[in-house]
Amino acid sequence: MPQLANVTLTDEFAATVTFSPKSLIRDGGMFVDRSGGIAIGYPSLVFQNIAVPKNRLTKTRVRLNVPILENVVGSTSGGLTPAPQKAFDNGFDLVCFSHDRSTSDHRGHILQLLKEVVNGQEFEKMLVNQESMY
Repeated sequence: MPQLANVTLTDEFAATVTFSPKSLIRDGGMFVDRSGGIAIGYPSLVFQNIAVPKNRLTKTRVRLNVPILENVVGSTSGGLTPAPQKAFDNGFDLVCFSHDRSTSDHRGHILQLLKEVVNGQEFEKMLVNQESMY
C-alpha cells in the first residue's frame, strides 16, 4: 500500500507541481498543492482503491481538481483590492476497474493502454480543442 507522501507532477511548462498530503479519506488519500497561497484556489488530487465485493472488482480512482481564479475588478471604498475569487474548476475523474482474478500483468496491460489513450491525438483534440468525434 502506498504511503501518504508528497506527489510531484510536471505540468506542460516543465514546472513541477507538488501535492502535499492533506488527509486520509475513505479507501485512499487526498493531496493539495498549497503553492498558490489562496485556499480556495488549491488544486487537489485524490487517490482511492475502492473494493466492490458484489462484483469482485476493485475500482482505482484518481481525481484531480484545479480551481481557476479570477481577479475581482475594482476596489473597496477604502482602496483595498478584493481577493481573487474562484471562477470555475477544471480537472478529471479517472476510474479504472479490475477483477479480483486479474494478475498484475493484466492490470499493467490496462495501464499501458490508458497511457496510450491519454497521450493520443484523439484525446488531445477532444480535451484541449473541445472537438467532437464524427
